[in-house]
Amino acid sequence: MDRILVMLLVCGSALASDDLNIADYDRACPEGFFYAGEGEGTSSPSNLTRDIYWEMGETSPIYSCYKFMTNQSNFVDATLTCNELEGQLISVNDSLEDVILISDKFMKFLPSELLEELTATGETSEVLTSGIELTKNQWTWFGAGEPVDPDISSIIQREDENSTDAVNCISIRWEKNENKTSLVYTAVPCTYNINATICEVKVYTQTWYAWMFTNWLQILFFLTLSVLLMSTCCMFQALFFRNTRSRQQQVSRPINSPPPYTPHPPTYSYNENYMTKANKYMQKGKEVLSKVALNKGKDDDQVQLSSA
Repeated sequence: MDRILVMLLVCGSALASDDLNIADYDRACPEGFFYAGEGEGTSSPSNLTRDIYWEMGETSPIYSCYKFMTNQSNFVDATLTCNELEGQLISVNDSLEDVILISDKFMKFLPSELLEELTATGETSEVLTSGIELTKNQWTWFGAGEPVDPDISSIIQREDENSTDAVNCISIRWEKNENKTSLVYTAVPCTYNINATICEVKVYTQTWYAWMFTNWLQILFFLTLSVLLMSTCCMFQALFFRNTRSRQQQVSRPINSPPPYTPHPPTYSYNENYMTKANKYMQKGKEVLSKVALNKGKDDDQVQLSSA
């Protein structure tokens, strides 16, 4: 009868959670841990524009990250193991955390052994939490240092064979009923070795905004303008020094000075057509002179004969 009551209460809370949305902000977690969501309304993402060089952005609310440990251990050993990871055994003390533990996102990270048990038998084996009964019917979340909510402590199942002198701890298991998954709380002796435990860390995300992240266009324009100015200065400098050097060389050389000495004399190209025409006219000049000389000789002979 108690077990049926527990199932009805847990299933009722699961059904009621359909109206309560579990927000998934895809937050970061320490290495080895996973993020399974948080209650909607605990954070308000901001789209503020940052326009200074380095500015502290919004801070997320504190949220939980989880990690399954599948090694067999009791309450003390499991607590020490989680402490080495800078965490604690899971405490179901946050708002809607019991709903998060049965959400689809959380079930994706369930170890393969537990998933196989849930598929085959409809329930998983026990998983150890930080809940502990320090005094009779006084349950405390040891990891969070808070008392267990009465809604949870009132539905904790007790095994009949448990010794009344033993200190009890809270374990949880997942049960599937009519395509819905519910969470069942059970009291087990803290000295029992349980095959799986869940470590939990409370973290928050701090966002920092860099000025260049939101003003990349202005920075790109500034870099382009700087490159353009530098290239213009280099081009002007090169042209100015080249013109100055050529002017200095022209001023230092006298007007009537011979060409500068070179170990190799310059070579000149001749036009063959020009040389041919020059030889032709030179030859014609020689023919004219020879004719004139011959004519002059005949006239002289005639003059001499007539005088005789």
